[in-house]
Amino acid sequence: MNYEQLDQADLSGLEQAAGDWRKVKSAYEGLGDQYEQQVQRRLEKNWTGEAACAAQSEIAQVRKQMHAAAAEAGRMSKLLDDIHHDLHAFQKQLSALEEEMRGEHLVVNSNGSITDNHPMRHDSVARHDAGYSDFEDARFKLMQKYERKIDRILKKATQADETAEAALKADPNGEEDDSFTTAGYTSLDDAVEAQRDAKRAAELMAGGASPTELSELNRLLSKHADEPLFAERFVKSKGADGTLRSYMTMMNPPPGTSEDQKAVLRKIQKNLGTTLGTASRIDSPAMDKFEKELMAAGDSVYQSSNGRTTAYSYNGDQLTSSLLSHGDWDDDFLKDFGTELVQKEQDRYQFWGTDRESSWNGDGTWDLINSDPMVGFSDGLGHNPEAATDFLSGSTETDDGTIDNLDYLLKDREWHGGDADKAHFGHALEAATTGHDAGAGPSVDAPPHNQGQAELMERVVQSFGGDDEQLTDPSSMSESFGNMAAEYLPDINRAISNDPLGNTNMLFPVAGAQAELDNQDVTRFMVSVGQDPDGYAAIETAQRAYTANLMDHHLNPDLPEDQRYPGSPQEIVETISRRSGEIGGTLAVGRQEATLGEAAIADKEFSESMAQRKNLISGGISTGIGVGVSFIASPAGGAVASGVASTVSSVILEEIFQAQEPNALNEAARISGGDWEKSLESNIYLNQHTAELAAEAHGARYADSVADWALGGTRTGFNDAQTSVENMADDLETDVN
Repeated sequence: MNYEQLDQADLSGLEQAAGDWRKVKSAYEGLGDQYEQQVQRRLEKNWTGEAACAAQSEIAQVRKQMHAAAAEAGRMSKLLDDIHHDLHAFQKQLSALEEEMRGEHLVVNSNGSITDNHPMRHDSVARHDAGYSDFEDARFKLMQKYERKIDRILKKATQADETAEAALKADPNGEEDDSFTTAGYTSLDDAVEAQRDAKRAAELMAGGASPTELSELNRLLSKHADEPLFAERFVKSKGADGTLRSYMTMMNPPPGTSEDQKAVLRKIQKNLGTTLGTASRIDSPAMDKFEKELMAAGDSVYQSSNGRTTAYSYNGDQLTSSLLSHGDWDDDFLKDFGTELVQKEQDRYQFWGTDRESSWNGDGTWDLINSDPMVGFSDGLGHNPEAATDFLSGSTETDDGTIDNLDYLLKDREWHGGDADKAHFGHALEAATTGHDAGAGPSVDAPPHNQGQAELMERVVQSFGGDDEQLTDPSSMSESFGNMAAEYLPDINRAISNDPLGNTNMLFPVAGAQAELDNQDVTRFMVSVGQDPDGYAAIETAQRAYTANLMDHHLNPDLPEDQRYPGSPQEIVETISRRSGEIGGTLAVGRQEATLGEAAIADKEFSESMAQRKNLISGGISTGIGVGVSFIASPAGGAVASGVASTVSSVILEEIFQAQEPNALNEAARISGGDWEKSLESNIYLNQHTAELAAEAHGARYADSVADWALGGTRTGFNDAQTSVENMADDLETDVN
């Protein structure tokens, strides 16, 4: 910004724009209130049925966006106010300086140059005085002083102007998300700080940082990792190759580095990955170039000796992959990266003709970087659900033909790091089938499953229909499989009902796309997953909450007509208990096999996993009867905790968690036999208690009979489980006769 631009700038437009944005904020707030009063509440009160259920999450999302729009408008008004304040302040500084200079007989020209109009300059007699040369020197120095002052003001004004432009253009959502957001800068000072910190972080990444400087780098990355302004400035300073080169050196520190520093490096790795992910989502030519350079660096070799006699080395794919494990990355970049990995592994397969196609060379200190790039890529998909669904639903074109991405990674690929590495692919599957980050659980207003997610779930469960040991081995991805099943319980209950033409679908409502599952595949899936303590706990706790919510829902006398199951209350309780019993019985077979079979997992591990599940139960599982189905749980009669009435499902879950005690009997047969009987007894009690709580909550006249109905249904369900396992999954059991 030059002198004339600052001096003559009309800043009234900024002031007016800030005021206009404040009006927009008020308008959105008023519109949101009207929408809630006149639309949302009226529809919730008067609109029922499947269409109403499916619309609830959309309606809630509209209200959420109105709130975000008001917040974003308010943020814009504050930012514009701050920009106006700072630029106006610089104008005032310039004006004050001009006034000061006039007192010194100095005049500033429109181009910023200074003219000396001191009277002595025009006095011909004075020019011949002996001290005139000293006068000229003093005047020259005075002009230089004011030139420096003007220059400082212009530099600060230019920085403010450039930062204002960057802050106004910055989109915290990234190029793939057009929604409103509450994130972003409200102060020009914050934006200036972000740019300054980005420059400092790039300097610290240059190499040779001391422990104190590494801590400073981690602090800066952690503070600004999600800020586009910081991320773009940082990436521009380093470039793709420079970032990978510095990262390689940093992740392979010299001998003698402490464990505490290793912990700091892991944090830097996480925050750097998040920062680069933010940069990848910025819609600008510079960031598009960065993504291309990062892809192009895949085959480049990066080495670091760092005081050792031999150098460690990884290629660009391996380094980038370790960074993909963290942050929200551009979906297209993730999919392109995965496609190139599959293509490269297929090219290597054609050369070697063995499973060496998925064995990647590379080594480093402390194992901060996994040499298998598919591991980090899988984790990247695990917290980028849309990219995960798209990539695993697609295929990759190679010189040898078309490779189905899901089949390759789930069944065909050799994971040389074993179960520990393949478990990361479970994270990708979990995100792809559920629509949210792996391990996060659904939010209360989670949207229904879409067709792509449901079809992937179908294919995963269908894969258990064969005898692939990579799938039936419970030790690799079972926790993720359990989390996935926990969110497809309506679909699973429909599948084991074997009632394609009856009214079962009304008993187990599904919002969104249904996963069309086969009874045999589901049975084999649950027996296999049930052999893993974490997988078992995920399904068991979710099924208990689901059973409680279903009974609460269907025994409600005020249930809208189009949601009512046509059977009697007795049939409702018996059928729900039967399906719950079948799932509980099938899981019990898996648990029995785990304690009795080759794995010999201690029974107490299952109890410990159940107890730990208490901290993982999410609002979506504990209150819903199907992802996307609107449902308000009824307070359970007489159940009060801390003055707040508990729901039927929360009471049941609390009883489950309190009942978990370590159990380590000496004889495996007694443990397994006890497990089956204990599971049956537990399921009978819980289903009976669930039915009683639900009936009492609604003041049902048949409340005294529901325990008997639940008893019969649960026993029948366990018998169904035993029959199904014998006929459909006998090869997954150990013969103990």
